[in-house]
Amino acid sequence: MASHNKEEDTPLHAAARFGIPELVALFLAHGASVDALNSYQETPLMTAVFWAFDSKQQTYSQDHHLVCRILLDHRA
Repeated sequence: MASHNKEEDTPLHAAARFGIPELVALFLAHGASVDALNSYQETPLMTAVFWAFDSKQQTYSQDHHLVCRILLDHRA
């Protein structure tokens, strides 16, 4: 997957950022790289971890947790 935004996020980065496990699985099934780096030198896993915590609710997102699990299962 070669598409990027101005931060050089791949579609996998975006799915990880928003905590959408179905899209993460889809992109990985179609060859997305778990090692892709954006302009901040973040992998999709690092992006998912960063965005997992909701500071207002003081909780971690279950969807982000699942995204992290999927990425780790794909050797991120």
